[in-house]
Amino acid sequence: MRIAALAGPTRPTAPRPHEALAALAHRLQAFQFLLDRFWPEPGSRRIVDLGAGHGLFAQIAARRGFSVTAVDARPQWTLADALSIGRKQPSRARPEVAWIEGDVRSFDTAGFDVVLAIGLTYHLPLQAQRDFLRRTAGQATVIDTEIYDPSDPDAAACERLRPVVLDGYDGALCRETGDLWSSIDNEESFWPSHDAMLRMCAGAGRASVIAVGAPYRSRFGWRQWYVLDGPLP
Repeated sequence: MRIAALAGPTRPTAPRPHEALAALAHRLQAFQFLLDRFWPEPGSRRIVDLGAGHGLFAQIAARRGFSVTAVDARPQWTLADALSIGRKQPSRARPEVAWIEGDVRSFDTAGFDVVLAIGLTYHLPLQAQRDFLRRTAGQATVIDTEIYDPSDPDAAACERLRPVVLDGYDGALCRETGDLWSSIDNEESFWPSHDAMLRMCAGAGRASVIAVGAPYRSRFGWRQWYVLDGPLP
């Protein structure tokens, strides 16, 4: 498996009350950078966004000319829903995005040129992550995930995280909260270390892993963007 690194956008620092919005803005910027860098000409390419949630990433891809399908176990929701702002109303999928309510763990990604797992894999148990990496092997896959580092003070202080080694993969179990951002049916998920993430990819038969940009901060520690089996820099 080829391992590479690609410089990407850096996240600016923000005052603590605005950290969540700054993190989201950085993620949106990083995703647009990835599209520009790896797939500057959408052509007839099809993208599937697994665990699409609020749908912002799917909408960005659609506006750039990709044919986009968004999949989530919940009906489409908005950031206003997540933050309990205003009266909640049923959300409607954007006309340029095909929205499917279904289980991302069993969704057939065959026929799609790019698979998005942005903020998805760290809400899955270890075995589900390994299954996902195996069944999408050979397809360009974009992953944005939490990366567990036991030496990080925010990770060490988080009561939801419990360091573990499962099947030889080091990381942490994270207690899910049941809110719109979290898994819909598992109580705990697995957060791999960076090394464990690379070994999971190798074990799944991935041909290449590109770490895009430096790890960036969340309130739990570090996050990282990866492009698997995509165009090499």
